[in-house]
Amino acid sequence: MVKVTGPMGSHDASGTLRAPPIFSSSLRNRHARIPPAAPPAAAGGSLLFAAGTNNCNAPSINNSNQYPGTIEAWFKPASMNGLLAGTFFGTAIAGASIGIDVSNINAFVAFNNKFYARGQANYLPLATWAHIALTWQINLMQMWINGTLGNQSTGAGFTLTHHSGFHVGGRLRPIDPDLDAHITQVRFSDIRRYTSNFTPATDFTADANTLALYKMLEGTGTTVADDSGNGHTLNFPVSNLPTWSTEIP
Repeated sequence: MVKVTGPMGSHDASGTLRAPPIFSSSLRNRHARIPPAAPPAAAGGSLLFAAGTNNCNAPSINNSNQYPGTIEAWFKPASMNGLLAGTFFGTAIAGASIGIDVSNINAFVAFNNKFYARGQANYLPLATWAHIALTWQINLMQMWINGTLGNQSTGAGFTLTHHSGFHVGGRLRPIDPDLDAHITQVRFSDIRRYTSNFTPATDFTADANTLALYKMLEGTGTTVADDSGNGHTLNFPVSNLPTWSTEIP
């Protein structure tokens, strides 16, 4: 056998390159260096409204004469007090359209300064995620708690005559009660999404009937994107801001 030797090894008679032992050994024992993974992006998930926190708002949503409709959200109350989640929401006390309030004794819904669909506080366990949905049409308003119909009101003229934008959490006015709760997955729709008991989704999706959707995944900053694609950005207040949280249902 004829060998031709060079700096990179030797060729045998067949022309095959044979690496020298030291080179071959170094290849066998060398481990590839894997670069460290990039740190994860800031995680969102929900907004924490503590006592004294002001509300976030999307003034671009015109809710006048919006019916039928649905407003729903997941929330985790730390105390039975304060404005919970809202759409066009003045507060229920102020009567600016429709809203969910949590008081010391009741969770209730108000529509144009009249109270409807009152539910007892034991529907709303503390420190536990709960799904609340309000559905309405011209003559019917229903309140759904964790997918179960709680209370309903019938009558004529359930129309929205105010346009105060879309407000989530906190206080709309200094005299309003504080909110102490996490809020996430807020969806506003132009249909009655629920007509019978259901299992609520923990991650809402946008469709043709979604007017606004806030998943609250940013984890940082002072705005919440409208995941419906309709551009109704939710803006933080100028003071007493809510806190980003990773807690989710």
